[in-house]
Amino acid sequence: MSQRASRLTIIVVPPTGRRSYSLNLYPALLGAGALLVALVIAALSLGVWYFQGEVKRLQAEVGEMEQLRQQARLQQAEIEQMKQAAERVELELMQIRQLERDLDAMTEGGPTPPSRSSQGRTAVTPSTARGGPDFSETQSRLGLTLGAVLPGDVAPYIIGRRDTLALDLKLARLPQAADRTLATARQTSTTMQLQLEALQRSTQSLIDGREQLAARLEYLAHRPTGWPVYGAEITDEYGPRWSPFGGGYQFHDGMDLGQDYGTPIYATGAGTVVYADWLAGGYGKCVIIDHGYGYRTLYGHMQDWNVTVGQEVVRGDLIGWVGSTGLSTGPHLHYEVQLNGVAVDPAPYLN
Repeated sequence: MSQRASRLTIIVVPPTGRRSYSLNLYPALLGAGALLVALVIAALSLGVWYFQGEVKRLQAEVGEMEQLRQQARLQQAEIEQMKQAAERVELELMQIRQLERDLDAMTEGGPTPPSRSSQGRTAVTPSTARGGPDFSETQSRLGLTLGAVLPGDVAPYIIGRRDTLALDLKLARLPQAADRTLATARQTSTTMQLQLEALQRSTQSLIDGREQLAARLEYLAHRPTGWPVYGAEITDEYGPRWSPFGGGYQFHDGMDLGQDYGTPIYATGAGTVVYADWLAGGYGKCVIIDHGYGYRTLYGHMQDWNVTVGQEVVRGDLIGWVGSTGLSTGPHLHYEVQLNGVAVDPAPYLN
């Protein structure tokens, strides 16, 4: 066989009598075409493999984003609960601060006072209870703040420097891993709930203390305390004595306080005037005040009175003037303190 043919001729002869034709093929061109086809097939295969990998990667990213969205929703729910808890904590703190201000205006508590009578009384404030107890401010202050309760990575979402976790997710700026943030949020929510319960217990304790102090102050404002006449001299004490009018030995139910005619007489405690008239038995012009808690005070031998029956008075109110009406040897005030209907020694009540 001679040298390799440079071309291949194919002759096509039709079955009918039509004219035949020939087709010339070049082996070099056939090889180049086969190589091109192989390259195209290989390129298509690589493209399919690459796009399959991209699809899987995108599917994984979509799944991860969905998981992040779910975590974000959970975190957002936790943060909403924390915000609500924070609002409740703030309300409790505001109530505690108000209770502190109330307690600051009250005296320190003492023994529980006895029950009052059925007659109503208007509570007397410290500013109007002249001659009453001294007042001292409580020194304790609560150091609890919301910033001290919240962790640093959660506080910005509660007290206003950040917006929501959803925005942080969009901007890819989570302060820490999503699962860790969610765990921190849940832990903080639990801590805040426990703190809220503690605050509620403290609030209730302060409320109880305020009510006890208010009851104590009202009792002290009504209990007879102090001198009814300023600058008076005790001319006759409570207890057995010889009658200044003769007739022998007698029991003196009150205390005589000597002072000039017209010297003002003041109520020694808050209460209701139940008598203002001439009183038989030598008392002359007399005023009787019912203070509640079983206490009454009697003011006898008055020159005149300055109150009416049913009038409410407080300690220090002017109720009359020193006189010498009734059985009296000179201008003075007969002062009685009665407890549960029995006259007792007024001396301990003068201080």
